[in-house]
Amino acid sequence: MNDTTGHNTLTVTRVEVIDAIETAFKKAPLTKEELVAAAERAGVRRPIIELLERLPRRIYRRPADMWDELPLVPIEH
Repeated sequence: MNDTTGHNTLTVTRVEVIDAIETAFKKAPLTKEELVAAAERAGVRRPIIELLERLPRRIYRRPADMWDELPLVPIEH
């Protein structure tokens, strides 16, 4: 399965992403760069960081904002 940019998303789920960065949203709104930095600090798998790096540069006020940009990322495996 590919996201809107044509990248394979099967290796990452929304649950994994939220588990990795949910605490960062306590200080929302966040930039894409802040989301990536939060994931890196959490020591997540590289595919999660790569997914976040593909997000457009904008402000993310809640996790659902990410899924507007990456609608084909599955919820779970």
